[in-house]
Amino acid sequence: MRKTLLILTVLFSAACGQNHPGTTNNLERIETLEAELRSKDRMDTLLGNALIIEYDKFVEANPKDSMSAVYLFKKAQVLKATNGKHNEAIQAFKAVYKTYRYHAKAPEAMLATALFYEEMRSKDLAATTYKKFIATYPSNPLAENARDLLDLLDNTKETELQMVKKWKDQAENSEK
Repeated sequence: MRKTLLILTVLFSAACGQNHPGTTNNLERIETLEAELRSKDRMDTLLGNALIIEYDKFVEANPKDSMSAVYLFKKAQVLKATNGKHNEAIQAFKAVYKTYRYHAKAPEAMLATALFYEEMRSKDLAATTYKKFIATYPSNPLAENARDLLDLLDNTKETELQMVKKWKDQAENSEK
């Protein structure tokens, strides 16, 4: 009985501690690249691309690991900081909250998506994403921020329309 228990314990420990091949090296490369990227004054595209590849490798090898959501989120941030990669960044943020819906990074990723839409001046997409955030995560501590940002966005739209009307009126009055 003792032998059986010992064998089961060893097998269970080995199975739980088993990583996919290359995971340890992958984690070391991620840590090294992240440290190197943080040491730069501005975005280094080559380092960023290398880091994205390492994040992808980890997520592909460990899709159920909770760190996959974190690395996917970080991938989105790197893509966001890289010129010409905005659509890929949005897709990565969306992948976090669609694939890892119950992970702590999911609400953060959805809010980051809305803010990024706003930065890109896609106010309708930002508003839609804020509303989705509020509906999906109503009790999340960030929900109040999303409500405030949505209100601010709506007020900004009205203000812009009022400014356009004012400019039109001024142009018409100056022609008279």
